[in-house]
Amino acid sequence: MDDTDKEARRRARQGPKRRRPPLACTVCYRRKLKCGRELPACSRCVKSGQADACTYRNTQVPLQPGVVKSAEQLRHREAGTHSGPLRALEQTRAQRPTATRGEMTHFKGADTLTKFYGFSYHLNFYQQAWSPWMTKFPELRPFIVQVKDKNPAINRLRDEIYSRANRRDYSPSLTRDGQELETLRQLLPPRGVADLLVQNYIDRFEVTHRVIHIPTFLAEYNQLWDPQWIESSAFLVQLILVLAAAASLRSEPFVDGPESEPLHDLTMRWVGAAETWLSFSPSRVPDSLPAMTIHTLLLIAKRANDIQESESWIWSGALIRRAMAAGYHRELSLTARISPFHREMRRRLWTTILELDLQIAVERGMPPTVRSGDFNIDPTWHIDDEEIQESMTETPPVKALSAFSSTTFQSILSRSLNTRLQICAFVNGSQENEDHDSVLQLNQKLHEALQEIPTWDSITATAKEHQAMAYSIRCMAIIDHYCQIVDDNILPEWACRNGLVLAALNICHEIYISSNSSDRSGTLFAIPGVAEPFMSLVERTLKMLEQRVVIKMKDLNEYYTLAMVIGLVKSKIWPQNSSAWSKEAADRIINVSCLLQSSRAMLRIGEIRGQSTGEPLNAFELGGIQDFLVPDGFFSTMAPEGLNFLDSDIGLGLFEP
Repeated sequence: MDDTDKEARRRARQGPKRRRPPLACTVCYRRKLKCGRELPACSRCVKSGQADACTYRNTQVPLQPGVVKSAEQLRHREAGTHSGPLRALEQTRAQRPTATRGEMTHFKGADTLTKFYGFSYHLNFYQQAWSPWMTKFPELRPFIVQVKDKNPAINRLRDEIYSRANRRDYSPSLTRDGQELETLRQLLPPRGVADLLVQNYIDRFEVTHRVIHIPTFLAEYNQLWDPQWIESSAFLVQLILVLAAAASLRSEPFVDGPESEPLHDLTMRWVGAAETWLSFSPSRVPDSLPAMTIHTLLLIAKRANDIQESESWIWSGALIRRAMAAGYHRELSLTARISPFHREMRRRLWTTILELDLQIAVERGMPPTVRSGDFNIDPTWHIDDEEIQESMTETPPVKALSAFSSTTFQSILSRSLNTRLQICAFVNGSQENEDHDSVLQLNQKLHEALQEIPTWDSITATAKEHQAMAYSIRCMAIIDHYCQIVDDNILPEWACRNGLVLAALNICHEIYISSNSSDRSGTLFAIPGVAEPFMSLVERTLKMLEQRVVIKMKDLNEYYTLAMVIGLVKSKIWPQNSSAWSKEAADRIINVSCLLQSSRAMLRIGEIRGQSTGEPLNAFELGGIQDFLVPDGFFSTMAPEGLNFLDSDIGLGLFEP
């Protein structure tokens, strides 16, 4: 090689050297440890309880080694002859590993019968115990396998409980032959019961989901009991749906009256009658305001009573499209022949429908049906219902948000609606590349919306020094407040919701992380005895969920998951008794499953006897079977609702070995 070539090569190597970017998150890079580079946090940071601190130096998604290799191969092919570009792209995609984002979704079924639960589905954080990232309880799956191996009765009871023979059919109660008014009237409970349920609906549901104009509804309700009242089937359907929604909060399981009918069965008849009226009644006007109100109340009543919950996202989407077809999503011009009162009722109803669809989308892990650019409706008036009436011709003055009114919560929620729609669409979308800047922007918008909520003269919460302690204390407060409501007989134990279950699971997760941390000096539950009061509340939650499973015959999935998690966490806190905790978890699940089977058997016996003698099964007889099958001390556990643990059609496969 001559001197000229050597000189040319030296010139080519001159210039500043570029440092190779680190192939690790900042935490692993600083500690000089191997990093798996998973998203949103690597497995090492998750296991050490530092998932929040796990970040990467650039905002791009760190590529797995297989993806890097495939990308290099694709670039070499493009630089060559460019032959077979489609085949090269297909081969590159085939070599790419499954997106980690998809591992936090839940897909069941095959061919024509499938179910999908997306990223924000509340159980994915706990059911996907084998996910390589965002692992809440990495030892939960081996723990479940061990418990089920020692207790094969769990799978046997699951198959018996969820057999098709145990699925009850509530046929519609409404006839199609012009007798609908009489049929609907026969569905009404005694007025004393109806008065309580109507008031419960107004106090609990209408506060956030504005559907009816309260003064107009109450005026027509009071006229209903007058023999001279001009009957309206549309109002009767609205009323029975209001009763159905409020019935979910009633502590008494039976309706007072000569027949003492179970409230749950009556609720199913109310919902069935409303569905039949919407489908077949000749008096209904499709897409009218009364019909739209009934559709919205029907969705609220079904959600409150957990009726066909897996189809809620489908119904909310259909309701959105029905409302859009009627123009509820557009602000009407001043020339439209609609009074100010009905304009406002349309705005309220549209905002309520959007909120319901958003809540259901988050619960199911699906994107919202509409995005912020799909509607342009004005905000609802912040005003009391008594200040607007159907005969008004001008817009009344609205109140400031600092003054409380009957529409305060809806007005405040609507201010952050677009931001929450964007967050739900981002979290549950199908995009593979996470944009860190977008996450920060959405977080800032949500934080600003929270800061804009008025205090209403309430005491400002003090700042917490430790985020984990503050989070756990708030989860603990959720359970504690609900226990107080139950103890004061305001709500029954079986009326618990998903938030209560998540609070209990999150408390267990904090204890679990603390027990697995290598440095326990700075962990939340390092002080002896700190975990006991937290676990006591979690046990209380399991007890409440137990009542819900037995009385409402729902949410065995959640009971299963929480019972297993409690057993796992107890084995971490008190490892010397780990075998006892696994046996306790198995006994709880088996006993509740047997109790659920017995309740269903007694219910079927009551139905058969009612058909032959006309005498309903009373509450004492239902309770007798419980005392017969449940051993003393069994009701020492506690929990909430919403998981479907044993149902193989919904998610039990996640726990099978």
